[in-house]
Formats: sequence, structure tokens, C-alpha cells
Amino acid sequence: MYKLCEYIPTITGKTHVDLMAEDFFCLEADKDKVKVMNEIQGEALEAYGYTLVLRGTMKVIYNQHLLTLNQGDIFLYSPGFRASLEAVSDDYYGYCLIVDENVALSNSTVRTVVCKAEYPVAEAINPVLHLSENQTRAFLSRMKEMENSQSPQTLFRSDRLELLYSLFILDLMEVMKRRNGNTAVSVTTSKVFLDFLTLLTHNFTVHHDIAFYADQLCITTTHLSRIVRQITGRTVVDYINRMLLMEASWLLQNTSLSIQDIAEQLNFATQSTFTRFFSRLKGTSPKAYRDAH
Repeated sequence: MYKLCEYIPTITGKTHVDLMAEDFFCLEADKDKVKVMNEIQGEALEAYGYTLVLRGTMKVIYNQHLLTLNQGDIFLYSPGFRASLEAVSDDYYGYCLIVDENVALSNSTVRTVVCKAEYPVAEAINPVLHLSENQTRAFLSRMKEMENSQSPQTLFRSDRLELLYSLFILDLMEVMKRRNGNTAVSVTTSKVFLDFLTLLTHNFTVHHDIAFYADQLCITTTHLSRIVRQITGRTVVDYINRMLLMEASWLLQNTSLSIQDIAEQLNFATQSTFTRFFSRLKGTSPKAYRDAH
């Protein structure tokens, strides 16, 4: 999978020395830039993305659903979901904010607002929000602030970006609450959910079983399953599988490791077990996927 610090130089052409912040990246994008980002990113970026459409339209297949984004929409991307560009209008123009996955999950504001709204930042069940004109201007202003603050010359750059991202999330939560009402999630429930995501990021290649994560969190598998489904509508197995699929896809596309080596690296019992897993979720065999990419 691409780390954000690996992805930024690819789409900007800047060297590591010239890079802005490695954990946050904000940029304006027209039709051509969107196409370049889509070709590179695919589904292998360890980051959360927020795309604000200011002009034109864009069609995206996200988690097997076709989404049409129009002027005033903001699209919320979570790592691990399949996302691909289907179409973009010639007059498209927008802004995109990308935040490293671990930074997003460790942000104190993220942890706080999850307790107060139905929407956890880590998982948007309905990933498109339509904004009013005033809201669109406010989000654009916030994203431009982040864009201006990511320069290496900015004093207290990391602290400034962390604060601006917190404000961005609070603005997002206000929009979500107005749309969905104020459905509270307990502090304990939200903490377990975010701790599970952090554990998963670091252990999914070795541990594919719910019991491991429940044990690490000192709760039962039933309790963990209930929490994940309550907040996201998805299962723990869905999360484990999507992480494995994302990593397998990246290894097949970007390394010369044999399929046997990939199966071992991802802790599958046999190559055939891995092949069946990949084929079932991806709709094609690992070999066919590698040949096509």
C-alpha cells in the first residue's frame, strides 16, 4: 500500500526534500489532475480523503456503488474501500484533502466527535454530503488554510495542521448532525471502535481472526462485532478482509513476489487458500489480476 509520503511526490513531482507535511496534503484539482490521482492511487493509499466539488461533475465507483458528485458535494473516502473514477466533466474543479490514516485515527478531536455523532470519521456509510453555498465557502476556506500551512517554511507546521484538521472535522460533524440528527455513541463504544482500527492496521497481515482483536481489547468477540456493526453497518470480518485484499492487490501490482510468497507474507495457510480468498472478493485470480495490471 502507498504511504501518504510516497504518494505525494508521485502526483506533485516534488522530491522528498521539497515535500510539504508528510501527514497532511491539500491541493486543488482540475480534470487532468483528478485523472492522474486516480491512475496512481487506485485502492492502495493508507489515508482518508475529502474531495470538495466546486464546479462540474465527477462519477466515482466507491465500494461497488456508483456515486455522482456535483457542485457543492463533499466526498469522504476511507482507506481500504475500492474507489475508481468513472467520468469527470471538462469543467471540473475542486479541492482535495488527504490525511494519513494513523494521524486521522490518533487525532483527539476525531475521537471526541465520534462520541457525539452517528458518523465516525473512519467509516462513512453514506460518503457524500451536499453542502449549502455558505458551507461550501467555509470548507473551501479551511482547505485553503491547510494548503497554505503545509509549506516547509511554515512555523509550527505540524501543530498548525493538526489544529486545522480538528476544526475541519468539527465542521464536518456539524453538517452530519444536521443531516442525520444527533444520534449519540457512547465514549466507551467509540474508543473500542477506534482502538480496533488501530490494532487492525498493525496486525492484519498476521491475525485474520476476530478473537485476536477482541482479546487485545479485553472484550468478547460478540461485543466487538456488535460495536463495529452498530457504528458502521459492517462486520469485523469485512474490515479484516478489505485490508488483506488491499495489501494483496498492491503486492501483486508493485512487486515481483511470487503468489506463493504473497500468500505466506499475508499469513495464508496455503497458496490455494489465498487464491480462493482473492478470487472470491476480487472476482479474478491473483495471476489474472497481476497480468491485467
